[in-house]
Amino acid sequence: MALRDVLAARVAGFLVPGERVESVFLAQTGLPPYLGAVPLLGSTVFLPLASRLPWPYPMAALAVFSVLILAGLWLHMSRLQNRIIVVTDRAILVLRAGLFAWATPSAEAPLARLPRETALGPLRGPYGSLRLAGEKLWISFPARRRVAAADAILAGSHRGRAGV
Repeated sequence: MALRDVLAARVAGFLVPGERVESVFLAQTGLPPYLGAVPLLGSTVFLPLASRLPWPYPMAALAVFSVLILAGLWLHMSRLQNRIIVVTDRAILVLRAGLFAWATPSAEAPLARLPRETALGPLRGPYGSLRLAGEKLWISFPARRRVAAADAILAGSHRGRAGV
């Protein structure tokens, strides 16, 4: 079963009767997701330099660097919040998701229910960003296709209304 099918089944309780899911995808709030890699990428510079120090300094440098890596990861994880974005034929729902159970809604009610006329894209960069319900949301590269599909459906419905 594909992730979008699992997500669609899990968010069914938040839909109004008769509402149909057109697209569903995951997003993150907080610091840009690529900043989580900064402490790890720093090791490619720091560790070779520390290994050139005379003994016992490399061990002290490794301890300090380990603390810095853990602090950076903690900072990133403490600011991170996951969201599930559900695009239906009537509305766009923003749902809170768990930190580790990121594909499971974690609240009793949606954070926001926006009009379906809200455009989501276009997104640029490795992690595209958009604003929904007053939050800056980061969308991963694989989910960008679903954002584009949701916007294409919206554009098609507007064209259909204009032609009537």
